[in-house]
Amino acid sequence: MTPTQPRTSPSRGEFVTLRDHFESRLQAIEKAIDVANASMQTRLAGMNEFRDTLKDQAGRFVTRDELYTKSEAIERRLAVLEHSKATLEGKASQSQVNLAMLFSVIGILLGILGLIAKFLP
Repeated sequence: MTPTQPRTSPSRGEFVTLRDHFESRLQAIEKAIDVANASMQTRLAGMNEFRDTLKDQAGRFVTRDELYTKSEAIERRLAVLEHSKATLEGKASQSQVNLAMLFSVIGILLGILGLIAKFLP
């Protein structure tokens, strides 16, 4: 046998040179690396998409400062409305004032008539 001829393994039935063996192993490793690389690229693309989704979502959230500013403005407007309502509830309406004035004038007139009727024979 010459060194260039392939040898056969007693268990496999054929011999493979050490170079062929390493080349086939290297090709298998390179193929496994390519498969793993493709899988990793797919995974990273999914992660980037998820990260972009979270970034978009976070951009639409209101910050604490914005919320505090808005709530302060709403509270001020609400206080003005509550004060206005209390002022309106404390005041009598014009028709109520006119009605009370009418009754008081009628009462005064009746009182004067009663006094006059008492002193006249």
